[in-house]
Formats: sequence, C-alpha cells, structure tokens
Amino acid sequence: MSEPSESRIAVVLSGGGARGAYEAGVLSWVLDELPAVLGRAARISVITGTSVGAIHACYLASIACAPGSGAALERLWRDMSLTGVYRLGIRDVVRMPLWLLGRLGGGAGITGEREEGFRLPGLFDTAPLEDIVAREVDWARIRGNIETGHVHALAVTATEIATGRSVVFFDNRERQAPSWPDDPFVIARGTGIMRDHALASAAIPVLFAPRRIDGAFFCDGGLRLNTPLSPALRLGADRVLVIGLRHRRPSYVEDRLALYRETSYLNPAFLAGKILNALLLDRVENDIDQLHLMNDVLRTGELEFGPDFLERLVPPP
Repeated sequence: MSEPSESRIAVVLSGGGARGAYEAGVLSWVLDELPAVLGRAARISVITGTSVGAIHACYLASIACAPGSGAALERLWRDMSLTGVYRLGIRDVVRMPLWLLGRLGGGAGITGEREEGFRLPGLFDTAPLEDIVAREVDWARIRGNIETGHVHALAVTATEIATGRSVVFFDNRERQAPSWPDDPFVIARGTGIMRDHALASAAIPVLFAPRRIDGAFFCDGGLRLNTPLSPALRLGADRVLVIGLRHRRPSYVEDRLALYRETSYLNPAFLAGKILNALLLDRVENDIDQLHLMNDVLRTGELEFGPDFLERLVPPP
C-alpha cells in the first residue's frame, strides 16, 4: 500500500463462510485506519473475490473503497446472527431426508428443456442472506464507479454446476480481459456484475440453492478457485493484498489436535465440517510462494541481463 499512486493495487478476497468476519475486520482496518498510517487514502483499483469474498468485493466496488466506510461493514458482521443469514424450519427438517435421497427437487426439467423459473434446491432458506446482500450493496453504483475510473475492475468467481468449470465474472470499462490463459477449467466472462453473481459465488453446495445465470446454474466458486489471485493479475494489478481465510497451524499444534479429531470421527457435525472444509480448497499460501518465486526469477534476470530482461524473455505477440 506504500507504493506510488501509479501502482494498480488489487484486493483479493477469499471464501470461507463465517470466517468472512475476519475478512471484514481486515477490510475495516484498510478502509478506516490505514489512510492515517499512510497519510493518504489507500487507492484500490482491482477487486476480486470468491464466496463471502465475492459479496465483500461487490460491497467495496459499490463504495469505491472510500475511506471511512469500513465501520459499516464491521457493524453489519457484529449484528449478524444465524437466523439473519438463513432459515431452517420444521418443514425443512421433515423434507431433508427425502431431499438427500433425491425424492424432492429432482427430475423436473432434466430430460427436457428447463423452464425459466426452474430452480435447484438447497437445504436452507437463504432469503435473509439475499435481503442483506440486496440492501447493503448499492448495485447500481458499481458500474458507475467503473465507468468513472474509481474502480478499474471487479471480478467474482463461481462454479458452473454442469461443467465443473470456474467462471470468473468480471466487469471493467471495456468488459474485456487484457489477457487470459487458454484454460478449459477457468474461463472469464465480461458482464455487469449483479446480486445473482455474488450469491452464486457464495452458494455453498447442498446447503444453499445454486443461482441461475444466463440459463446455467452456479454454486460456490471456492470449489476450484477459492482465492482469485490470478484474475486480479490478469485484470491489470501489479500489487496485491491477499486476505486468506485459512490459518496454517504449526505442525506441533496439528499433532496435538490429531487425537481429538480421531475421537470425534463418528460425530456427524464434525464429519460434515471436515467435508465442507475439504470442498472449499484454498492453496493461497502455495500460490503466493509461486508468485514470490517468479518475482525473484525476474528480479535476478534484470540484475544479470538488464532492465529489458522480461521483454527479451517474453517478446510481444
């Protein structure tokens, strides 16, 4: 954040469910307290996010990362409760075994053309979460902030259920990515990002209902791209602030926890937590290690062969 203002700084926000409270705390500090440390506002140009990070990313884009706006995000999390995010009534509990056995919510529209109103189910009613997202994010301002240059690019990632691909929905002034790898499993789509894109990115498999976007169903983007570091770089960032939501414990702590985990193996809640934790893959530490390695290679190359080393290594197309 201390780099010259010409640098294009990105904030990369991870998925992690309730761990988003930590993410909100970091963002609150960046927005409200860091400017006093720097003596100026921390200009953030590129914002990418997955799952709860996607919702936070859209919030940041709607306020153009304005200094002093972190308190509202922190207050929202402090006032949040489980019933304020989703509902689980007696009817849902009764229906749950049938749903899990495929007796409910299946079939319709699978063999033929699906009608426009067809929806895939989830175990929980997420209407309260949808209301929060609709109310707290000024969706109309996002595109305006991009058009005026207050935000260079916004991207949220979701998983396309039919293909398993990670789809990076992004919006910039041209709605064109400067460059994108020919990766069949991670694709980019320029679009005006709206509420359904964020909710699709945060739709935890089985628990929350997938969202339908342009005729296809999408769920949690964390299944394949939980920390969208690459999209931030592809969209033009040359400095990144990555907020990861997985704590890497020292090996001796992991060893101490091993016995507890083994004795909890038959606990259904424990098993469900382990499965969900495994689904939401997060290799951000490995990604950052690779990023540092490439930066070291380029820095050493410039010292040995001159400042035009990168151009000589990768000539322009």
